[in-house]
Amino acid sequence: MESNCQNVGASGGGSASGAFQMINSTYTADINAAVAYDPRNFRKYRVGSCWQMDPTTEAYAAAYELRTDGLALENQGISDQPVLQTRAMYQFGAGAGPGSHPPPDSAHIAQLTGLSAASLAANGLTTSSHSW
Repeated sequence: MESNCQNVGASGGGSASGAFQMINSTYTADINAAVAYDPRNFRKYRVGSCWQMDPTTEAYAAAYELRTDGLALENQGISDQPVLQTRAMYQFGAGAGPGSHPPPDSAHIAQLTGLSAASLAANGLTTSSHSW
């Protein structure tokens, strides 16, 4: 949402960049783990922060992050995760998504994360942003 699916550099003092707005440390950890998970992709996806602005490579790292977030929710007993919980974890970190139980379909990201309107606005969201 922050990048409007555009391959953009970091702005506003943050380090998140690329089409999937990943911070450098998350991108590096995820691309390395993704390649280790399936080494056949090493030829396709280049490892190293210099490739973060390559949308294909960052998409692979982002997919690995979403997989990891979904598995983390599952390991906490949340087997039927709504998109909103996984998205909250991806965008705001591990503490933002789990909760004690899945939120209702009518929940929005401000309810789930407890973040202020200013924090959400910095990520291109409003307090009433839903999971879609």
